[in-house]
Amino acid sequence: MMRARLDAERRMRDAGITPEVLKVIDEVNELERRTGLSAEDMQVLAILGPHYTEARHSPTATVTRGKREAPAAGTNPQNSAQAAPVARKPPESNVAPPTAPRAAPAPPIPAVAANRRTWWHVAGPYMVEILRAGQYATAKELNAALTARAGNPDSPFDKGEGQNRGSLFVREIGKPLAVKTIQNRWQELRAEAKK
Repeated sequence: MMRARLDAERRMRDAGITPEVLKVIDEVNELERRTGLSAEDMQVLAILGPHYTEARHSPTATVTRGKREAPAAGTNPQNSAQAAPVARKPPESNVAPPTAPRAAPAPPIPAVAANRRTWWHVAGPYMVEILRAGQYATAKELNAALTARAGNPDSPFDKGEGQNRGSLFVREIGKPLAVKTIQNRWQELRAEAKK
């Protein structure tokens, strides 16, 4: 065991890993041994902080991470009725995982952003109206007709400029509408036009 550790340390030194880095690795290994948490768990703890710790050790938590304790002597681990999960003990209070600076909590999402309109809500009725007025066999033909009408006051579209050149630009949401998007909704557009 000692020889393997010495060989590992020699390989690390040869790779340019400094004694300070080795010391940090040893501290992490010691924390893993004392707390039973993996390095990944400690990173999650450092990022999420006390909220993760509370959820992790809550008796009602549905997701658990880490190692389970061994079943009591005399029970058959294959029999799920006998092998009830053992509650995990919280880590020792004198051992604190490494902490990262906490970011400020995200501001609440306003109700307006939750009801964001998509191109389907903005331009769908107009597209159905154009589809009813003309005879278009494919989505490309409809796209050509919409491009020809783009810029009219009653149209929700503008002709794309610059990076969006060659595509329709939905004025209200400020995003381009590709031919492929129209093709993906072609069956729904035709069904709406037949109503």
